[in-house]
Amino acid sequence: FSLLSHALELLDREESETLQVLIQFIYRSIGVMGLAGDLTACPLCGHRYTQREVLSYNSGIHTAVCSQCSDTSQLALHPAMRRYLMVSGSLDIASAAALELSETARKRIFIYLRETLRDILGYSLQSLVDSTMFMIRD
Repeated sequence: FSLLSHALELLDREESETLQVLIQFIYRSIGVMGLAGDLTACPLCGHRYTQREVLSYNSGIHTAVCSQCSDTSQLALHPAMRRYLMVSGSLDIASAAALELSETARKRIFIYLRETLRDILGYSLQSLVDSTMFMIRD
């Protein structure tokens, strides 16, 4: 309940970037589910990621993995996206949502998290797919 109430409070502020609040809400919700995964090493084989490594995805464990442990080419977590999630995950939601992030980066991170959530749930949340509020197209 705390996560939801903090996110709603942020959305009430005019200066809040709506998409970044949503990114933080989704990312932290996945963490609450225990599915956020380790962004420093592959949870399947233990491979330590390099700073420039693009992470793949494994739908069996619903998280980012090294390219050797991937079972899909649909999702990629690029180094800058991973750095943002690592840094923002250590901050409170208000500070994380206020981090500087380009529009392109916001869109890519949102799409990655939206698709991760779809994989976890087994279906798409129409409010995240069809909403013109976010104007995000794959």
